[in-house]
Amino acid sequence: MTKRIFQAICLVAAAVLVCSTAVLLALFYDQFVSRTQQDLRAETAYVAQGVEAEGENYLDALKDRSRRITLVESDGTVVYDNQTDPATMENHSDREEFQEASTAGAGEATRISDTIAEQTFYYAVKLQNGQILRIASTTDSVFAAVLAMLPWIVGVAVVVAVITVIFSHFLTDNKTQ
Repeated sequence: MTKRIFQAICLVAAAVLVCSTAVLLALFYDQFVSRTQQDLRAETAYVAQGVEAEGENYLDALKDRSRRITLVESDGTVVYDNQTDPATMENHSDREEFQEASTAGAGEATRISDTIAEQTFYYAVKLQNGQILRIASTTDSVFAAVLAMLPWIVGVAVVVAVITVIFSHFLTDNKTQ
């Protein structure tokens, strides 16, 4: 009987640990994604104002290359990209964010790279001259983020397991006396 109680307590603790870890990871990741998208929208609005005022020269003057900036003509032809030669890039008229921006004035999309396990957020706005300004931000996918946190998760799981074993052993010893 004592062994069954001990096993049941350990099993319940393990289940609670797994469930709470999954829920917390999902909540943290969702918050991170929302914040990244919000920041991308704000940054795109600032850059759009600069491009409206100064044209492509504004983009050339930007030093920060942490985000990918692409300027696309209304037909989908890329005229500027801060990370790749625009002449080598394919037409962007079939991209979701481009199509939304063309019709609604702004559009966004999220794509996950199969090869590098990164998630890219795109936000695009239509400029007054008809061009589409798109800014992209790349982050780890949820799976890559979990893998990066795995040592911490395992560490917490070990500590919780030790505490659970000690606590359940104490409870079952007191129950049999």
